[in-house]
Amino acid sequence: MMRGDKPKESDWKTFRKMVPDLRERSLRQKNQEIIHLLSEKGRTPTERFWAADERLEKEARIRIDGLDGHSRSKMTGSMFLMVRHGLLNDSDPENFSEDLREDIKRSAEI
Repeated sequence: MMRGDKPKESDWKTFRKMVPDLRERSLRQKNQEIIHLLSEKGRTPTERFWAADERLEKEARIRIDGLDGHSRSKMTGSMFLMVRHGLLNDSDPENFSEDLREDIKRSAEI
């Protein structure tokens, strides 16, 4: 499948089903990182606040780009962003078509 091609219906259904789980999984980890920033010793409350705020803004952009506002025609591009930002792990693509798995694998190598 090429980047501009429309994904298979089965891949689209699988993708839509997995996005909420990907969001929750990634945010569990990121929330822990934010908590660490907010409780980091050796920094003032102001420094901790602004470090956490900066991280929140960065993580929000990543999640909006990769995990929100999907359409079938942009699904493959969204998946490439997910790979780039570490939102997909090695086993996530297992339920997709061989063509899409190959595209995802290639995007991870770039």
